[in-house]
Amino acid sequence: MLIGVALCAATLLVDISFVNPKYLFTFGFGCVFIGIGFWISKRYRVIKAPEGIYQWAACEHNKITKTIIAIGLIISSISFILILCSLFKDDVIELFK
Repeated sequence: MLIGVALCAATLLVDISFVNPKYLFTFGFGCVFIGIGFWISKRYRVIKAPEGIYQWAACEHNKITKTIIAIGLIISSISFILILCSLFKDDVIELFK
């Protein structure tokens, strides 16, 4: 999630010339969606034992978190493909000549 926020902020604050900023922003937006989905699914488990209390974090996904993560993966993967195509556009065109 932090990587997504950093990418979105970087596209708004810094002039990026080697990649289309729209693609980088949508990639960061997809990463934010993935991070929010995992953050929502985080639950804490507690077991009381004679020695004390055991507590740990576990991920429990439901339909909402799975949908949020899937949307984030779709957005990120499409924008990642667009970023790669924009970086290697000239090389791809030469392959088909």
